[in-house]
Amino acid sequence: MPKFVKDIMNKQPKAITPNDPLHKAAALMHKHDISHLPVIDENRKVVGHIHANDVLKAIAEQQPHTTPVKRVMNTTPIKIPEKTPIAEAAAQMAKARVKGASIINEHGELSGFVHARDIEKMPNGKLHVEQIYNAYKHQTKKAA
Repeated sequence: MPKFVKDIMNKQPKAITPNDPLHKAAALMHKHDISHLPVIDENRKVVGHIHANDVLKAIAEQQPHTTPVKRVMNTTPIKIPEKTPIAEAAAQMAKARVKGASIINEHGELSGFVHARDIEKMPNGKLHVEQIYNAYKHQTKKAA
């Protein structure tokens, strides 16, 4: 039975760099049917995170599709070490009020991505994911 996030993570996560344009982020999300992308530097260190909502907000604000990802990304992404127990990872995600997190190896490099759906598939996963979804839906939204 899987015990750590490394056992359930997507081991080939899609990622983008801070200088990539928004349209590249949108294209990757669309092509791979995902809503989150880790933003990595040249050393595969996670420096940010971009969500489909960030792209939509940029479009709503009429930012050019060539706008660099770094202008709209979250600069304080949640990064979870590979050997973190699944329940602890779920608690960290709930505390951060996010449904997805970058997984990093012992060198701090992106090695995977885990989403609440991945945790939910595990035995007792629904219990762990409940705290994530409850925290996420109760987060305060910024006024438009």
